[in-house]
Amino acid sequence: MEDWGERDPRWAGIRTEWLEVQGTRVRTLRHDGPATGIPQLLVHGLGGSSTNWLEVMGELSAYGPVLAMDLPGFGLTAPPVTNGSRVRPNARFISALCEVVGWDRVVLYGNSMGGLISTLVAGHRQDLVSRLILVNPGLPAPRRHAHRIPPMALLRFAPFVSQRLGTLALERMYDRLTPERVYRETVNLVYADPDKLREPLREVAIENVARATELDWRID
Repeated sequence: MEDWGERDPRWAGIRTEWLEVQGTRVRTLRHDGPATGIPQLLVHGLGGSSTNWLEVMGELSAYGPVLAMDLPGFGLTAPPVTNGSRVRPNARFISALCEVVGWDRVVLYGNSMGGLISTLVAGHRQDLVSRLILVNPGLPAPRRHAHRIPPMALLRFAPFVSQRLGTLALERMYDRLTPERVYRETVNLVYADPDKLREPLREVAIENVARATELDWRID
């Protein structure tokens, strides 16, 4: 069990726990909260992990116990089957995870791709989701607004419409760039002011990139 408070005082109370969900070993970050509060379940975005939520878990614990997970195929959680990291399987995974931890009612938070996954969960499991909170969700937009997508975002994500092209793009990126450079290019793409990110969070993000190069399933 990892105590994240040892890395930064702001993360005190957050711990790493591993769960078995649908036959897959899943990394989760958890923070205790009042037993009478509604559990807060946090779903990260594309290419992210549970550590994306480190900065807010402490504050959210005032409302109830908090859990963030590495979705299958992301972070340290391997995909259980080919294509197991797709959106709809991950929506079903959320429901299964809630059963494992014994939660029958949650406040569901979703960021980016996690917003799309959370929306699917809320639509199919209204009994489970008490409230849905979306942070820059990756929801489909009308085609007439396609011209608003930043060109750099199109260049970054276009290869991933094909599994083979996406794999080649990742292999090339990991071979060509250092973890620090991958991190910098990513935050420049998704943050208005990357310099506002605190140093401890930057260190964790770079570690995540470096670790990804050691996991064969991340690019297979």
